[in-house]
Amino acid sequence: MAQLQPRIEQRAGFLVVGMAETGRPADIDFGALWGRFSPRIHEAPDPCGADYYGVCREFRSDGAYQYVAGIQVGSLDAIPAGMIGFEVPAATYAVFEVEGLEEIGKTWRAVYEEWLPSSGYQCSDAPCFELYPSDFDPAAGRAGVKLFQPLR
Repeated sequence: MAQLQPRIEQRAGFLVVGMAETGRPADIDFGALWGRFSPRIHEAPDPCGADYYGVCREFRSDGAYQYVAGIQVGSLDAIPAGMIGFEVPAATYAVFEVEGLEEIGKTWRAVYEEWLPSSGYQCSDAPCFELYPSDFDPAAGRAGVKLFQPLR
C-alpha cells in the first residue's frame, strides 16, 4: 500500500439511490451486493453521471454499518422497490486514491489507525464513501478508486 497522502477537498451534497446491506465489514459480501445492484442500475430515477458510489453510513457501536452500492441521482422521487435513497451532505473530505479492490480495506484501516490520529482532523458524522469511476472494471479490479473520509 502506498503512503497515505490525501488531498483535502470540499464537496457539495448529493443524492444516492442504491441497494444496502448492514453488518460488520467481514460479514458483508460486497461483491454479491454489487452483483445484485448492477443489473438494476437503470431503474434508478434521474441518474447524474456514470460513476458508482459505495457509501458507508449509519455506523453502530458494535462496528456494523450500512453499506450502499449506488449511483448519484437528481431526485429521490420514485425509488424502486428493494432500493433506498438518501442525501450525502456537503462536507470537507480527505481523499485517498487506491489502485485496486484489494487495497480498499487496507487503506480504510490505515486511514483510521494511522492517518487520522496524526492528521489534526476528526471524523465528521457525514457518510464516508468510495467513488468508482465509470470505467472501473471489477474483473480487473483497477481504475483509480477514490476513498472519501469526511472531516471536521
